[in-house]
Amino acid sequence: MSARQQPTPAEDGTEEHTVQQENELEALASIFGEDFQDLRNKDPWKVKRAPEVHLCLRPNGLNTGQESHVTVELQVKCPPTYPDV
Repeated sequence: MSARQQPTPAEDGTEEHTVQQENELEALASIFGEDFQDLRNKDPWKVKRAPEVHLCLRPNGLNTGQESHVTVELQVKCPPTYPDV
């Protein structure tokens, strides 16, 4: 009996997922600027893993010209097969 081998990244689609994930992270970083953090960069272990990001969401402004002192902090952890799942 032969042991079943694990599929390569090209066979199981993880390479394609990784490219799509990195493209989306690049777009988020461009849109949100300093309000975007890729939490994988804080990981002491340099292991490839699915995206995990922190976004600080702020209103663009109010029609009345008043300042807004509100933010929403959003942390998102994606599955390895994101964006398919």
